[in-house]
Amino acid sequence: GRSRTMAEGRFTDVHRALVQLFLSRKVLDEKDAEAIYDQLAPEKAGRASLSDILGEVNEGLRSACAKLEMRCAVSDSTGASYWVMVSTADDAVSRLATQYSPHELKLFKAIIDKIIEEPDPEGSGEVGTSWALNFVPELSGTKAEQAIDTLVADMWLSKSREGKLSIGRRSYVELRSYLTDTFRPEQLPQCALCKELVLKAAMCRHEGCTARLHHHCLQRWSRGSSNVKCPACKALWAPAPPV
Repeated sequence: GRSRTMAEGRFTDVHRALVQLFLSRKVLDEKDAEAIYDQLAPEKAGRASLSDILGEVNEGLRSACAKLEMRCAVSDSTGASYWVMVSTADDAVSRLATQYSPHELKLFKAIIDKIIEEPDPEGSGEVGTSWALNFVPELSGTKAEQAIDTLVADMWLSKSREGKLSIGRRSYVELRSYLTDTFRPEQLPQCALCKELVLKAAMCRHEGCTARLHHHCLQRWSRGSSNVKCPACKALWAPAPPV
């Protein structure tokens, strides 16, 4: 059977190709991973699902003591699934310290702190960049900008078209322990529907209600209805005012 094959450590070319793919890309949207999997294994009859084949990859990596693992997450903003290759050898903050200078790491942590400790009342989960360019005296504006661009390219941060910064897709997966260890539970709000961390949120506007929902969870919850009630306080859900 399939599990016995993996227990014996016999990776197929497909398994190996997926490992190499994630070693180079780190993060892949599920739809992109599915498309690549289709190219690697075009015969779909009796083929394992993407989730199953990546589970087999994890099993093989554990057998080889590779200290790597594939993890699936859901985008805070779009609701689309994506996969991340994570090192289990050490924590992500320790790895960041080997990739970035102490000043760059200080800037990154300051951005994370500001997003979580001073949340936008409209629930955007974003902060502007102007303050960050002068936050660390040892980093000139240009060097701070370069550090931010690198953090965005490495997917620790995300930057909107308007230049606003938010927590990146790798951070949601790899820094989860750091976030829960660093911040109080009430600073890491949960979606009232899926109970997962929500920083980019639709917010209940009924007085006294603090419910926050992922926009994609709200979309599924409402199913196009104009008579939607807050899952927490049961009041009619008021849309956000126009910007």
